[in-house]
Amino acid sequence: MSGIKMSTTAMKSSGVEWIGDIPEGWGITKVKFHARIVAGATPKSNEPMFWNGDIPFVSAADYLTEDHYISDWSKTITTEGMNSCATSLLPEDSVVVSNRAPIGLVAIVDRPICTNQGCKGLVFTNSRINNEFVYRALSVCDDRLNALGNGTTYQELSRQSLADFCLPLPPLFEQQQIVQYLDDKCAAIDADIEKRRAIVEKLCEYRIASISRTVSGNACGLDNSHWTWKRFKFIAHVDANLVHPDRYQDWLHICPEVIGKGNGRLLDKRTVAEGNVISDNHLFNKDAILYSKVRPALNKVTIAPDRGLCSADMYPISTSQVADWLFYYMLSDQFVAQTRLMSENRIKMPKINKQELGDVRILVPPLEDQVTIASNLNYQCAAIDKCIERQQQLIDKLEEYRACLIHLAVTGKIDCKEA
Repeated sequence: MSGIKMSTTAMKSSGVEWIGDIPEGWGITKVKFHARIVAGATPKSNEPMFWNGDIPFVSAADYLTEDHYISDWSKTITTEGMNSCATSLLPEDSVVVSNRAPIGLVAIVDRPICTNQGCKGLVFTNSRINNEFVYRALSVCDDRLNALGNGTTYQELSRQSLADFCLPLPPLFEQQQIVQYLDDKCAAIDADIEKRRAIVEKLCEYRIASISRTVSGNACGLDNSHWTWKRFKFIAHVDANLVHPDRYQDWLHICPEVIGKGNGRLLDKRTVAEGNVISDNHLFNKDAILYSKVRPALNKVTIAPDRGLCSADMYPISTSQVADWLFYYMLSDQFVAQTRLMSENRIKMPKINKQELGDVRILVPPLEDQVTIASNLNYQCAAIDKCIERQQQLIDKLEEYRACLIHLAVTGKIDCKEA
């Protein structure tokens, strides 16, 4: 690691696998010795008096996963809403850990907040600990925290598991040095990552704009004057077919979490067994369109590369039209605007039901025009995706470097005295 000065201090074994060796003057501690663990909760009603207040309300979905910070502060509750679910206000500088999927995301907050039941807050009570040091240490432990999740209905990180999680404990002045060192070193890395994410965002915006323009007939020399408006239910069908997963352990499993937001990309391929699926899921065929009914604004839709099972939070869709054309239409701004409008009144968990999806209006061209649109967009999107992938590979390398740097610093393997 160029420019990084390794520590020359005598080392000893920490006895903790993820930490490895630590400096002689350091110790090992547990989260419970330094912080009060506060579980989150959600108001049990959508009463208007509970929402749109002055208190930020955070869930695991509001984290920016790669960087471990809160990226969405749009949801708020009132004091009445907080009291209705008997949750506590987390003070500024608390560390918040997601305890439901995705388990192990970490953030340090710069304002008082409340969280839902998918998060636990760490309120520091011990003056021997620097909360930003704990935040940095936990930020490289997401895989380890995730491995501690257990449960039958869903995986969850328990209060006890979080309380007993081991951390390195340098003297307080060294914790402060490490925090300052990482703030300085990570700032340049974060700036480069941010620049490349901005490029990716522009490419994604261009991709959606191209899709929206093409499916509306404003590209490829198409004449949309004879196209017809139809309801979704007249050109497509939701193939609900719930089955128990026991007989399908080696089949593909798809859930909303493995589909990219608004880009139709399948981010991960896993089997039913690898996904630890235990509840009934929908059976789907190869080339089915899979659409997440939860949080329609995220527009998670993809085409199945093989037969498999999908989460009950998704709709497997077949169509009498060209499947690729309908897939692209479902990625368009025109489609998203309608689904968002239909679900925005459900504050607690925005969803679009089968009837609402069926009522979405679609501008339907003749089959030959659908083929032209699909072929053109397949070519355009492949070129754009290649550029996005190139930037994402660089981002991944920067994030890997940053995580390695943080791990070496919080475990005492780097000399941070020059901060």
